[in-house]
Amino acid sequence: MEVVRATRRLLALLLVGGLLISLDVVGVARTGALGMAIVISILALRVYTSLAQTALATCRVRGSYKGFVEGGDVDVEYEVCNDSIIPIAFVEFSLSYPQYLRMSKGSRGGLIAIPPRGCIEYRVSFKGRVGLHRIGPLRAVLRDPLGLYRGVELNLGHVMEVRVRPRVSERLVRALLQASRASGISRSRRPGEGVEFYSVRDYRQGDELRRVFWKALARGKLAVKEFESETSAYILFILALDETTLYGPYLETPLEHASRILATIADYASRRGDNIALLIMGPGVLEGTRFRRGRRGYVEVLNLLTSIDYEKHILRTGPEAKAMIGDGAKIVKYIKSMCPRERINVIILTPASEKTINVIKNLTPLRNMGFSLNTFILIPQLYGLTKLSPLEVAVYRLKVYNDIKRAYDKARELRSNGIKTVIVTPWETPSRIMATLNSI
Repeated sequence: MEVVRATRRLLALLLVGGLLISLDVVGVARTGALGMAIVISILALRVYTSLAQTALATCRVRGSYKGFVEGGDVDVEYEVCNDSIIPIAFVEFSLSYPQYLRMSKGSRGGLIAIPPRGCIEYRVSFKGRVGLHRIGPLRAVLRDPLGLYRGVELNLGHVMEVRVRPRVSERLVRALLQASRASGISRSRRPGEGVEFYSVRDYRQGDELRRVFWKALARGKLAVKEFESETSAYILFILALDETTLYGPYLETPLEHASRILATIADYASRRGDNIALLIMGPGVLEGTRFRRGRRGYVEVLNLLTSIDYEKHILRTGPEAKAMIGDGAKIVKYIKSMCPRERINVIILTPASEKTINVIKNLTPLRNMGFSLNTFILIPQLYGLTKLSPLEVAVYRLKVYNDIKRAYDKARELRSNGIKTVIVTPWETPSRIMATLNSI
């Protein structure tokens, strides 16, 4: 395989060199020496370009990143080291990254030179977006100083999988907990088998002797100790995805709103001591966590949200993806396999799209198995009106009206299938979900 290719400039310079030598041969002008110098320079640059291309291909490249919270800067850095004695000049480079990421600092590409036995650093920053993103490698093309030769494109470094977690609102979690306590609704406790002391009661026939309260017996009263058994709910969060979840302003799409809401509500439910799990449904994907209680469940939910792969979970196309998203029997079977034999309360977050609503309608058989289905249709398009001109506001309101009308139509479809459905704006969704959980 040819690693160095000639450019159009080389042909032009060769013609000039040949013309100068020809003029000297026929005796028109004494330009032969200049023509030979041009030819020798061309050959020297060819040798240099080949050596520099080899040096570039063997460079040591180290990639790293810092930052993993949504909305913050994710700093990406590549260090390229040239261990040879050949200087590498004029390398055109560009960074590969998904089109749905926005660069906040630095430049996607540029022109660099790497000294012999030296290193250069390339840094850029992205505005963190929830999920898994593949950044890299660096694409590099070598050119000689005169642009006569061009090396083949090289990929320097490896693809980095950058994971960004959703932003959890600690203020909102505290507010939800305070509202729950103020309303008198909290995790209940009942007498039963456990390790925490609950109360003392009179002895009944059949009580075990090891539970006798000896201090009461010393006072002449036969009593036994009871230990408390805490009750906790089983909550399954479902996030339905398709390409419409990426529509909208950067960091204000249905995906970002749903991820923040789920992370915040999962934190709240974990502090209540509930058993929680998360299921993600999308084109060609069905992934979930197992039910875990408390903080362990919250961590697993957060990890799954952080692993949302846009290319695999949202933008995937093809027959396999289309078949999977409509396979209701397979989805119901998967949910049954991940759920214990308990009453399961299902909280579904979805945009008002045809694909996701059809998937949710396929979950109707779960109602006959004792599942409680609650769907929340998000309408995040209501943000951003203050940043538009009057004409844009009028057009935008018309679009929002159509979106809301479509959302109400989809809600009626789900309700007709016996699934509790409400249409909510992003800012009221946490409180509406909390009210649903507190009614459990």
